[in-house]
Amino acid sequence: MSNTARDASDITAIRRQRVQYADKVIQQTTLQDNLKNWLVLEGGRRSYAADETVRLSMNAGQVETTKKEQQSYINSVNNLVPSTASAPGPAPIINDQIVNSLTTSLAAYNAAAPNTWVTITSSEYSNLVTNVTGTLKAGIADTYLTAAAASGLTAQDKSAFVYNTASAPYTQAVGANQYLYAFAVKYGISGSYPPATDARVFTNTNTASSTGFNQVGSVLPALYSSGSGYYINYFVLKSVSSTNGATAGNLAFFTGQTSGSGILLSFYQNFSVTDSMQYVLFTPGATGGIPNSSTNVSGTLSGYGAFAIQALTTPTIQWN
Repeated sequence: MSNTARDASDITAIRRQRVQYADKVIQQTTLQDNLKNWLVLEGGRRSYAADETVRLSMNAGQVETTKKEQQSYINSVNNLVPSTASAPGPAPIINDQIVNSLTTSLAAYNAAAPNTWVTITSSEYSNLVTNVTGTLKAGIADTYLTAAAASGLTAQDKSAFVYNTASAPYTQAVGANQYLYAFAVKYGISGSYPPATDARVFTNTNTASSTGFNQVGSVLPALYSSGSGYYINYFVLKSVSSTNGATAGNLAFFTGQTSGSGILLSFYQNFSVTDSMQYVLFTPGATGGIPNSSTNVSGTLSGYGAFAIQALTTPTIQWN
């Protein structure tokens, strides 16, 4: 490069700051663009009041960082930032509120693949509600989840796909633009009815529709119960990255299709609640034995109450 005239700030502290800033921007740009040419900072001669020369040497050529040259270079590289702006910083690190909420289940969560359900404890589930900002509960309300102690679908060797219609105060819809990140279900096991090992969570995007359901995450881990009674199983979804949709919808649950399974999904019994529990039965192992978006959940349990299924949602990602 020719020995062009430099401006009057060459010998000032501001001049030296600009040189350092240009060096930072150039090196960041080189790394971001994955260039093969490494930068080498060369210290020039220094005569204090008389002159000061600092050069950034690249394989592709040299850059002398007078104010004008510096601004020209910066503007030519992806229009980075004006000279009055701060240098670009590192990408923000998300404070993972799911990790912060887990103790007993943390190792299993860390080892899980993205979009996989992981079994957690009731206290960890409560921690999620506290720590994940903006959490809402879809499905059955807490009071009725705890009180649920009945099962209305007991057909042997059948599986069920169910959802609750949004009927306050018993159940709530999955809100629009929500990330569904945790799930709870009250389930029972007894004698000849072993638990299904391929239970699944679904949602749709229309609270008035009994079809259009899509699976959320992987198959759930095996469900547990305490002896012959009902037990609330809790799960968290690893690294969920998509919302339910732009409109509110229903939370649904598939009890699984293990051969010989009994449908011991619990529900809260309240005979004054009408047309609130929807279901359709499946034969394990049969063609079409797992729900899909075309499945029509057409059956109605009128005057019963609400299935014991609940989900946690939030409008913002707070996990890695």
